[in-house]
Amino acid sequence: MRPKPTIARLLSTDEVAEVLAVKPKTVRRWIADGELPAVKLHRQWRVRVDELERLIDNATHAA
Repeated sequence: MRPKPTIARLLSTDEVAEVLAVKPKTVRRWIADGELPAVKLHRQWRVRVDELERLIDNATHAA
């Protein structure tokens, strides 16, 4: 019996920007710089919720 695949919630750059109180351009720059892993679907970047949580955790532990 095969395990069921898990489906991760994907957020748009606008949604990530809203959560972090930054501009979408900043989120796109983090993606381009490799600081925030993302996938491109239909010409738009999408960020997994767990990757966003990792970014927040790293920022809070670095401060």
